[in-house]
Amino acid sequence: MPKKFTVIVAILVLALILTITDCTLSSVPDPADGQKIGSGTEIQAPAPVLENDSKSKTNADFANHSAIEYISDIAGISLIYPQNKVFLSSSKYISNPNHKLNLVIEENKLENIIDKSKAREEKESLQQEEFSLVDQLAFQPSKKIYEKGQIKIKEYIIFSKGNPYLTAFERKAIFFTKGCRVEIALSLPAEPITDSMENYFAYDTSGQSSVPKWDTGQQQNLYQDLVRGQAPRPVQEWYDTFDALIDSLQLDGQDKNSTGYSQVVGKTLYEQHSPYPYQVTVFYPQLLPLTFPQAPVNDVIVNDILEMAIGDFKSIINQNQELGTDGSTLGNSLSVDYSLLEFNPVFTSILFYVYHYTGGAHGMQYFDTINYSFHDNRIFGLDDLFRPGFDYLKFLSDYCFEDLKIQMQMDEQNFLPEISWIKEGSAPIRENYSNILITKEAIIVKFLPYQVASYAAGEFTVSIPYSQFEEHIDKKGIASHIFTGNSY
Repeated sequence: MPKKFTVIVAILVLALILTITDCTLSSVPDPADGQKIGSGTEIQAPAPVLENDSKSKTNADFANHSAIEYISDIAGISLIYPQNKVFLSSSKYISNPNHKLNLVIEENKLENIIDKSKAREEKESLQQEEFSLVDQLAFQPSKKIYEKGQIKIKEYIIFSKGNPYLTAFERKAIFFTKGCRVEIALSLPAEPITDSMENYFAYDTSGQSSVPKWDTGQQQNLYQDLVRGQAPRPVQEWYDTFDALIDSLQLDGQDKNSTGYSQVVGKTLYEQHSPYPYQVTVFYPQLLPLTFPQAPVNDVIVNDILEMAIGDFKSIINQNQELGTDGSTLGNSLSVDYSLLEFNPVFTSILFYVYHYTGGAHGMQYFDTINYSFHDNRIFGLDDLFRPGFDYLKFLSDYCFEDLKIQMQMDEQNFLPEISWIKEGSAPIRENYSNILITKEAIIVKFLPYQVASYAAGEFTVSIPYSQFEEHIDKKGIASHIFTGNSY
């Protein structure tokens, strides 16, 4: 072959390679640009440069036996979530008691939303592939709109709640279907994460505040690390878990997920009454364990928790009516939400957050908890966990007293704990420990407003790790199956 011809061919091949490379690079979006699309096509994030071990682990979590299928009773959606790393809630206002990822699924009929005009504006904006005022906290480069099953979904990340000190790790998807507004949000507790990500945050060197704030430009750097699969492991796991949740999301008209999972059916009860106005909004779960599909725990939820809460609320309204006093010029309201902290083949642990307003300066809240054994088909409590003769109330009291003092002393609003109040509210009596949640890793104690501090201080939660009471459990009872994983 002539030498001149060989050189020409080599030049042409090199030009072709450069052209292909340039086209490929130009087709990858810059994570700094907000992503808006139409026609059901989603812009893909840049491929990770390194192998993403977190994503592989996340996919395995969704495939194993600990995964749960959530099914909506009113919105007709379903998705899969890994129960070993995620707990499910019906409201974003329920605090995270165990440092897991918090999956919040909020579903509201448009006709029941108080600010209907705002909901209509949001829906119309989404149909036009635009964001609205409710999305003002969104991190701009993370915003995108896409279609799934002919339904438009908007998605974004929130890194800050309007203040660089108010760090957040929240990723959400919002859409409208079957007359409902659906919001799926996955959040990560910020406090333990920021401590392991010092390069992204700035610290007050004057000593006036110990709370870290976002360093300038570091939100952008973190987002780029996330889409490349190179962020610190806890926050990367949060990001990848949300991707897997949305991948599993099934909408109305699509094939439902496999029935090879235990299921949570999210149900809603809504009631409105006039002329003596009141409104009842209740979100509650019905559990369908794979091994015990007819679990009586669902009757306990409805009969012992919900009917009692609604009955007590209506009783207060009736008393006000009989006395001729309108308890509330704003209208009386009752809301019930839940958090499903554990749901596995052995047991479930559920927190119910009940809030009612019947007049006055503020409403009142209280908790109800259920710890239920599927094997024995019964509610269990502290008496079932510890060996005979062990004074577990004194143990709980001592631990909670010290923990509560630390929590209040670390409060950034210069809240000064009142020791006598803490001591009384955490004293070793049963009434103080009626709101108990059991998980595989800990005993969680909930303290109501007014119990250990003023109403303004809010509620308090103490989580006691298994390692603190391991030597005191009853190894012949249910505790050995809860905390050590022994099978029946």
